[in-house]
Amino acid sequence: MGNLIIPGETALCGRLYKEWLRQQGIDGVPPESVNQPAVGLKNIRNMCFLNAIIQTLYFTPMLRRNLALALGSVPVKDEWLISLLQIFRELDESRSTGMPVVASRIAGLIQVASTNGEFQQGAQADAHEAFMVIISKLLSGCIAAKGLSFPEQEQMERSSLIGHIFGMNLGQSVRCKSCGDESTTTRAEYCLCVTCAPPTASRQANAPVTPSTHELCATKAFLNDKEASRALRGQISQATTKTAKMLPSSLTRAFTKTQKSASSASDKAKPSKKFPKPNLFTIDDLLGMYTQREEIQEWKCEKCEQEGCTRRAFVAERPNVLLIHVGRPGQDAAMPRVVFDAELDLSRYLDAEGSSQKRYSLFSVIVYRSLGRGGHYFAYVRSGRGNGQQWNQVDDDEVKMVSWAAVQQEDPFMLIYEAPEIMSPMATDMELKLLKEQEQSKLLAEARQQVAVAAAESKMEENSQMATPEASVE
Repeated sequence: MGNLIIPGETALCGRLYKEWLRQQGIDGVPPESVNQPAVGLKNIRNMCFLNAIIQTLYFTPMLRRNLALALGSVPVKDEWLISLLQIFRELDESRSTGMPVVASRIAGLIQVASTNGEFQQGAQADAHEAFMVIISKLLSGCIAAKGLSFPEQEQMERSSLIGHIFGMNLGQSVRCKSCGDESTTTRAEYCLCVTCAPPTASRQANAPVTPSTHELCATKAFLNDKEASRALRGQISQATTKTAKMLPSSLTRAFTKTQKSASSASDKAKPSKKFPKPNLFTIDDLLGMYTQREEIQEWKCEKCEQEGCTRRAFVAERPNVLLIHVGRPGQDAAMPRVVFDAELDLSRYLDAEGSSQKRYSLFSVIVYRSLGRGGHYFAYVRSGRGNGQQWNQVDDDEVKMVSWAAVQQEDPFMLIYEAPEIMSPMATDMELKLLKEQEQSKLLAEARQQVAVAAAESKMEENSQMATPEASVE
């Protein structure tokens, strides 16, 4: 790497992180599963949402391995990364006593991160929102963000230890129905958010569009860069300031239309296939609705100036650990139920046509139970893999082994999967630029060396000819 410096790089992101993976011998190596039984966490005044998240992170094999190795081999001062590893160690140590652990340090950090009291003790909080805030804080601890532009920060986050685990790129293509001109855009995300209601059922006709937290996390409504930029600045500041302030750059970058065009497009969107039965959805149904082609009538092509396009969303670059949030607009008791399997084939939702199977394995399910005016979060986590796996219900300080059939009976709030193999961390544009410059410099140096060698050989030949006496002519 020489002495070349890329702004924002630390030991936990960019080229240095990739070099660290090679030094540790874990580049592309799948982590061992978490085989230990689960240990409970005490509920500190309605912090059940935090306990469910911590248990999920604790049973994420790649995070457990990489975080422990990193904090044991490189200097890390970030309090979020240190606190997370500390609670992991406390959970390990508590097995000998069987006593539940109190996550007081992380609870204190997320309360400080709260801007409007949504994560304060005793307050009702959204586990998905809290999960994204925790991811954002861990991302921030891996990079040096000062002085970086938005795209630079987004890329540096994706190249980091946390981005390597949870980061993915979601994409969208928009094709003009008249001239066929097509544009494709991608963005970094850390959670794939789907909804269990058909798009036309989630909003009333002509209603103004105000993005929810999960829409800001993983919206697929992106038609025009300039419109998206204006809409995002206005809607984030008005509707979701309390969450947007805490999210990383990539989590607050939602490609949305203006309220007027979004409302019209939503009303006139024509799905390319029928929706499943209204009382039951599978995860594949929801992902199918997210990635299906839609016809948007109120869209004007910049090239031919005709109206109408076909829009398609897809997974451009898949993650090593996939988070799926199942959004449920409203609190209707008749809301459709969502069912899921132990594996998810992500290949059908990728950009590449005919992609081979990418079967992700489920290892955690976060559940929300509505309890009158409030609710309660708990999780199911999987220890081991294959024939040796065991599912556990972790409900604050109560832990019990359960069957897979019992897990499948639940209606999921979040589903967390691990990839079948480990993919390499993302290379930033600056990193690729430096590599290209280094390669060009190398080629230039080799060319100069070849010229120098050729010149030296030519000089030697010339000197040899001068040293040889000419034959006499009779």
